[in-house]
Amino acid sequence: MFQLNKQSMLVTVSADMILSEFKQHLLMEGCYLGYYPLHEEGNPIEYYLKRRIPNLYYYKYGSLSQLVSSLNVKMKNGDILQLKDAPRMSIGPSFNNIIIGSKDAIGTIKLATFKLLSIPEKILIGIISVKSKDQAKKFIRYLIGEFIEPLYFRYCDLDTVSTMTNNLKLKNSSTEHVLFCLAGIEEITMVHKEMIEEWCLANKVNSKWFHKRDERKISQAHVYEAESLKDIKEQYRSFLWPSSEPTEQLKCEKSFYQHYEPLYIAT
Repeated sequence: MFQLNKQSMLVTVSADMILSEFKQHLLMEGCYLGYYPLHEEGNPIEYYLKRRIPNLYYYKYGSLSQLVSSLNVKMKNGDILQLKDAPRMSIGPSFNNIIIGSKDAIGTIKLATFKLLSIPEKILIGIISVKSKDQAKKFIRYLIGEFIEPLYFRYCDLDTVSTMTNNLKLKNSSTEHVLFCLAGIEEITMVHKEMIEEWCLANKVNSKWFHKRDERKISQAHVYEAESLKDIKEQYRSFLWPSSEPTEQLKCEKSFYQHYEPLYIAT
């Protein structure tokens, strides 16, 4: 199933539709989901929801679950529920997130309705040279603190950066770099560009913006290639919420499900 409403910018789709096919349908309609998983795209949509596969564009558009407007769920007792998105203060907990996080323990997602986005007017790819990983973290935190939400970013150490800088014929190939992308309304994006250039001037680091097609392809290859995804996923965690430990969070979730499922079955 694929049902698109361009007025509300909502699309309802079967949870078993392959993500790459879903995104291709949207592209043909001139629409945009804003989700690029840190994973291959050849799996059903429910696969990415249940496993909470991180979004490369997280700091611009959020996680895939945050793009969910409503879910059609078949509960364990056979009931079919249509769970709508609503302000948390009016209905309490997010039942959408409970279903997504339960991984079929409570019910199976049959249909999902997603909020769509407008295709960005302006996309800018840039790179800055940094003296250390700490300075790279400082730069990324500056972006987030100033509400300059990058489409993606990747810190490149000396081992990674040598191939890229040689291909791009950049100076300062002996320094570490941060590769990043801005996207959105053109006027706002250009203001963000100016703010970044001011930061670079104040911190005495070099910056470059890629405008040529070949440059953009080379730079994107160091983000979208499969071997880069694990590296980027770790940087998203360690650069911006280093205190969080996924292993402890998973233990807590498993403990919750063990208590919750018997209660649900009993009722």
